[in-house]
Amino acid sequence: MRHFLLTVLVLGLCNFGIAQKKIIKLFVDSSTIYLRYFYRSKIASDESRNDSVRLVARKMTEDKIYLDKFINNRKTWTRIYKIELAKDSLHVTTRIGGRIGKRQFEYSKLPYYNSFLIDE
Repeated sequence: MRHFLLTVLVLGLCNFGIAQKKIIKLFVDSSTIYLRYFYRSKIASDESRNDSVRLVARKMTEDKIYLDKFINNRKTWTRIYKIELAKDSLHVTTRIGGRIGKRQFEYSKLPYYNSFLIDE
């Protein structure tokens, strides 16, 4: 019985402890932004563009999100976006440390989601 409870506890912690994210391609203010959206978390996902501009994504449904834009910690607008899985993959380069301390690059492809503006 102890082993069963321990197994259930470990699997439950792994389910909630791992950050499950979606990478969303957004077109905001005539520029393209890739936002890391943590869809399993109840906390809103945010991305800082620079020192004064911050974008915050909140879950509406499984395929819709609210996107808030803050300038100097003041909300300027809120928009609703629909997200769909893209047919191609996003090429990601990650810098990692090697065994002997030498820097290496790891190249991978990750799925991402396209966003479509529904409501301004």
